[in-house]
Amino acid sequence: MRAKGASDVRGASDVRGLHNLNMREGPVTESNKLLRLYQLSVEKDSTTKKLERISGQKAQIEARLAEITGTLNSTVHKLEEMVNKVSSQNQQTKSRNAHFKY
Repeated sequence: MRAKGASDVRGASDVRGLHNLNMREGPVTESNKLLRLYQLSVEKDSTTKKLERISGQKAQIEARLAEITGTLNSTVHKLEEMVNKVSSQNQQTKSRNAHFKY
């Protein structure tokens, strides 16, 4: 029986990792601790930058929502004024036409 090569692997189930072999890492050394601290520091920096970016986007979105709300309110107010004006004109026209019967 020959050994399996890279071309003989059919799927992910044929690949064995360290977790499948019940192996664990060696003892934690000083360099591993420093590496882990560095990785955590980099992750903290990137997460902080992402939070700042998202906070800026949130402020922009809230400002845009306020602008949209203001525009909607003024448009609704203008529309209501136009409807009231047209309805009052229609009532005046009806009252004038009421005198003329054929």
